[in-house]
Amino acid sequence: MKLVIIGGSAHSTPNLFAHAPLREAADDLEIVLAGRSEERLAAVARAIRSIDDAHPLHVSCERIDAASGMPAFRGADIILCQARYGGYEARSSDETFPLKYGMCGDEGLGAGGLAAAWRAWPPLRVTLEWIRRDCPAARVILMTSPVGILTRCALAAQPDLSIAGICELPWTTLREACACAGADAHRAAFEYAGVNHIGWLWDVAVAGLDVTARYAAARAESDGFPDRELIDRLQAIPLKYLAMHYDVQPVLHAQRSAARPRGEILAELRDRAYDVYERGDARAIASTMALRPTPWYEHAIAPLIAGYAGLQSSIPYFLTVRNAGHAPEFDADDVLEIPHRMADRELAPVARTGAIPPHISAALEPFVAYERAAADGVSRRDLSAIARAVQIHPWVSDPSVAALVAAEICA
Repeated sequence: MKLVIIGGSAHSTPNLFAHAPLREAADDLEIVLAGRSEERLAAVARAIRSIDDAHPLHVSCERIDAASGMPAFRGADIILCQARYGGYEARSSDETFPLKYGMCGDEGLGAGGLAAAWRAWPPLRVTLEWIRRDCPAARVILMTSPVGILTRCALAAQPDLSIAGICELPWTTLREACACAGADAHRAAFEYAGVNHIGWLWDVAVAGLDVTARYAAARAESDGFPDRELIDRLQAIPLKYLAMHYDVQPVLHAQRSAARPRGEILAELRDRAYDVYERGDARAIASTMALRPTPWYEHAIAPLIAGYAGLQSSIPYFLTVRNAGHAPEFDADDVLEIPHRMADRELAPVARTGAIPPHISAALEPFVAYERAAADGVSRRDLSAIARAVQIHPWVSDPSVAALVAAEICA
């Protein structure tokens, strides 16, 4: 099975192969790292090869050439798109410029996420054209932020490709709730609705135990978001990024008080990591990898790729895909985050057992409408459409700033 990683020169990439499922599939896995810097690709490949002598991984590197495309795509079975267009420097901007407009800053949500989408779509669109030309049967996994908007753009531009965004957060949230209740998350029944990073779990139960209620009862004030009162009021467990929706002022205060944005800290880790990857021994490389936690690899990407290689896993995968009737409350062409399970190397949505509660559907719909409008503006490169998308975002309390925000995004 051939795996191509776009953005394979990211300093976090070796962490993907630190997880046992992929090492167990090593004999059947051909890995191609694709990126713009030959030096960084070589450093990352060296780090990957140092991970486990008992399960050597077959890694090669391919420099992305905008003129000739990507020969490495030919014969690819899985293409993981994790490129960070603009690097951590752009992420720092995404995390900070929304603050002056009274909005929380984030690399994948709100105005910051829309700026990332505007920046990422042109090169990602070209990448998808290469994929359609050279390996149209490949499974394309999108991790480039913002997953929701970019998956909408990708599905509209290349409807015949197999494209899905993926995120570990609903699963790790479910794991945390079940662990708090003393229950096994692998045996949990649950309902879920959301878009990437904005979602709610409800009716979580294991062998008759009401996990949602048990988790709420165990939440202390010091545990942070979500607190007991909110879970009880919603009768659901919101994902952590919904703090920017329900607890706006505390989040804004924390972000404005931060000494520097997260992007700057990660840029420093990145630069130190390449130096170690180029010259360090296996122990130094492992210590450096541990400085950058990567739960998306451990709890989503690694098990998914291993599943495609034939290894069985009982975890649910939360994929950003077309609704296609899964949630009748939304249009079939809307793009939602939907839980899937894998059997015999094929993914299928987890069957719904009931309707989305009205209060959750009402909270989710504005985010879906926003992503619909944002994807349209990003795809058409239309400043006025971007302004309209900003104006309808649930976090924009003053619609008069929409034009200013849009101009900054598109600059």
